[in-house]
Amino acid sequence: MTQAHSTTTPADGLEGELLHLGSGGEADYAGKDARGKIVVTELSYAPPRPEKTRLATEHGALAFSLSTGGGDDNPSMPMGTVKPAWGNPTMDDLHKMPTLPAVGIARRDGTRVLQLCQAGDAVRARIIATGGREWRSINQPDGILGAGSTGDWILVGGHMDSWGGGAADNASGNAVPLEVARVLAGHRSELCRDIQIGFWQAHEDGIMEGSTWFVDYHWDKITRGLGYINIDSPGMKHAERYEATLSPELWTWHRDVIRNVLGYVTEPQKLAKTGGQSFFGVGVPAIWGHSGFPPALLERWHGAVLGPWYQSTDDTTEVADRRVLAHDLRMSVACAWELSIRPVLPYDFRDPARLLREAIDGYRHATDDTLGLDETASLAREFEIVAGRLFARQRRGGRSRGARPCN
Repeated sequence: MTQAHSTTTPADGLEGELLHLGSGGEADYAGKDARGKIVVTELSYAPPRPEKTRLATEHGALAFSLSTGGGDDNPSMPMGTVKPAWGNPTMDDLHKMPTLPAVGIARRDGTRVLQLCQAGDAVRARIIATGGREWRSINQPDGILGAGSTGDWILVGGHMDSWGGGAADNASGNAVPLEVARVLAGHRSELCRDIQIGFWQAHEDGIMEGSTWFVDYHWDKITRGLGYINIDSPGMKHAERYEATLSPELWTWHRDVIRNVLGYVTEPQKLAKTGGQSFFGVGVPAIWGHSGFPPALLERWHGAVLGPWYQSTDDTTEVADRRVLAHDLRMSVACAWELSIRPVLPYDFRDPARLLREAIDGYRHATDDTLGLDETASLAREFEIVAGRLFARQRRGGRSRGARPCN
């Protein structure tokens, strides 16, 4: 399966020796010569597929191939893009676009390739790939539930385009914003803030172009954006407990919400720039959560955190679970509701302050403070103290939802 944004081989293909490099990170190339070879890696997020392709290119590979996750007999053929530029490429990063052909193979075939490579003899293969790139204008639906009087708004969005079957990634995720909008519309008079609903295009096949466009197009009002709830891959079959990555200022609030809504707590993880996080670093706190798979299942699936059907034709309705979707939906509705009605937003800056202080201290120790960070570290410690005082004040008087109007 040719990967999107890769290049086309000659009609009779490209032939070369196979080099299996596991996850395909920089460390996997140590002591290996990839020049003129077909690099084979496993599909994973460490590093993500575009980074694997970039590294293969930098190390002089002839072509690139990756096998999907799941069990060793998984027949799913991986689709996806190997484009490393986030959003539409610009003159600054156009040179990063892939210059080699990249294909995906099923896990069961990748397991066989690995066994052949481990046997010790040189293994050769031929790759035939037909790729393509072109600019297109596409439609991207979005809407707004106007309810607030402050000009502030909350964003609930997820990608609309999909690979293969697209049931759990991301048809189930498209159902959630619609249901959030339906529920909140019934309580419009109680909302303090507007609710923006977005359905991102060119997320899968273009790497976040739709959400990046939204940031650019709505840049003037981004400063009034108070939270982004990213909906991606909820309701997966075999998933059990809700897990989330969030901006650190939302960690304390997340523990409260999940305890109240689902009756248990999973520790929040630090938000990463992946998925639909085109708002990363522009001042809009964000959350991405859904039920995850138990560790034993992930081990058997070789770390396939979005299922062995991820981005394949096997992502059909059979892998989406109504019960799990309802479980995940409750959290999405609760998060949108809380951020929309609270007179005082539930940000807790103690964790961001602590992380900042720890990062600065780490730089100081790593460089013997040749960077002269003493004053900066002192300011970070002061920020941590002030953040603690602010949180205590918020806990004393800011959690009463009906205490005063939203202004």
